[in-house]
Amino acid sequence: MIQRGQDSNVNPGMILGDRFAWQSIRLVMFDLAGTTVSDGSLGGSIVTEAFVSTFREAGLALDDDAVSAQRGKDKRDAIRQLLLEVRPTFPVSEEDVDSCLSRFLSRLKDRLTEFEEIPGASEVLRFLQRIGIRIGIGSGLPQEFVETILLRLGWMKEGLVDLAVSTERVGAGRPDPRMIHHAMEHFGIDDPRRVLKVGDTVSDIEEGRNAGTWTAAVVTGTQSEERLRAASPDFILPSVADIPILFPKTEKDTS
Repeated sequence: MIQRGQDSNVNPGMILGDRFAWQSIRLVMFDLAGTTVSDGSLGGSIVTEAFVSTFREAGLALDDDAVSAQRGKDKRDAIRQLLLEVRPTFPVSEEDVDSCLSRFLSRLKDRLTEFEEIPGASEVLRFLQRIGIRIGIGSGLPQEFVETILLRLGWMKEGLVDLAVSTERVGAGRPDPRMIHHAMEHFGIDDPRRVLKVGDTVSDIEEGRNAGTWTAAVVTGTQSEERLRAASPDFILPSVADIPILFPKTEKDTS
């Protein structure tokens, strides 16, 4: 069921009330891994596995739940926080962070070909384009990785993404809203209420809230619906494929 925020009894038909002015939306800013693309199957996660194996190599035990709590953030920030958690009595130097980040990125780079579109994602991008909405992708992965994944999926060649940006490129990680602000400036959008942020993590929702945008959480990532609900997104959706229900059919949509 598609639900609004913390109200589990909302009927999907009620989601299009006066509060969400879907006609005014000019940009949808999507997260990448866990939102529009899957980084694993059957509950697995390539990103989580890369974190865990990197820390194991350094002799540090790291469980999946600890990694999940850091999902959505810039990977340098995530590694710094994880080091603080597993070694609370030791100072964390930038050299420690650099070393772990290098090993983590090396592992992840070898597996970028395993990232796949979440079912229905490309159809949603086409739908939004038909009704005149710009599409942005923002990610905590390095810019090179973001572009590699999008090129492999064919989304850049097909023109399904208008802007792809990373925390690395803008110089700040979630929940800092700089990626959203960058996209708004790029498209000449002044009002954040003309933007919908879609993501699978608490950091995504906090990013959107800090930017003043509408927020939609999807439950296709590693964070639980309970955790996402606690972040108070405007909408909770089963998947990115359900985004069109927020935008009633218009004359521009000729499908």
